[in-house]
Amino acid sequence: MNIRTATSLAMGMAILLGCYFGYLGYVKNVGYPDGHITDYDGLMSLTFKIMILPLLALSLYAFYLAINSTTTNTAKQLKKCGFLVLVGLAIFSGLDLFAYHSFDHGQGG
Repeated sequence: MNIRTATSLAMGMAILLGCYFGYLGYVKNVGYPDGHITDYDGLMSLTFKIMILPLLALSLYAFYLAINSTTTNTAKQLKKCGFLVLVGLAIFSGLDLFAYHSFDHGQGG
């Protein structure tokens, strides 16, 4: 296994782990365990579904680059993939922070 393959696999796994922990953070802020549907949940459920698909596609693309690392220019493609992941996470994090502080998230008396 060369360094390009290892880097591609690491990026794919990092994206998947980021999606997983992002989902856990979303579930934590929804207002469980009482199951009260809140404004935050209504906004973030759609937003999370929209943002998770491109991130999963980028993860699959990183795994594809790992498979074809000997025939493609992997370094340039990984930089593009990493940049798109960072932009997506910045947008999602900013929206999540805004929604958490602006809408009822079901926690409190």
